[in-house]
Amino acid sequence: MSAETKPISEEEAQKWSQAWERLTRLGDEDAWGRGDDAWRRKELAFSLRLLAEHEEMKALLDLERLAALEHEQWNYWTQAVAPEVSKERRRLWESYWVPYEWLTEEVKEYDRGWARKVRGEEQP
Repeated sequence: MSAETKPISEEEAQKWSQAWERLTRLGDEDAWGRGDDAWRRKELAFSLRLLAEHEEMKALLDLERLAALEHEQWNYWTQAVAPEVSKERRRLWESYWVPYEWLTEEVKEYDRGWARKVRGEEQP
């Protein structure tokens, strides 16, 4: 999966909305009394799987958004204190003063670690 974050498209949003509507309809007790119960159970299982995948994707995207924000905060802080550090340190920092999307996976993982700390998943 790409670490890039993109807004969800209208088509994708519509797909999830329809899946949710099917899921809530299938939960209606009256719906279970009509038609092919086996088919309805399969549709319910499919909808639940889609919902679980959506929640997993949402959690990953939330982590990426937080990691990008952590990187942005780090950029602002390091640029503010850069005049106070050694030239070597400044040169190193300058190499990371790029948008989050341009970073290597190794560096992104460092930002993700800080994002996990914000979410309370890791100890500082």
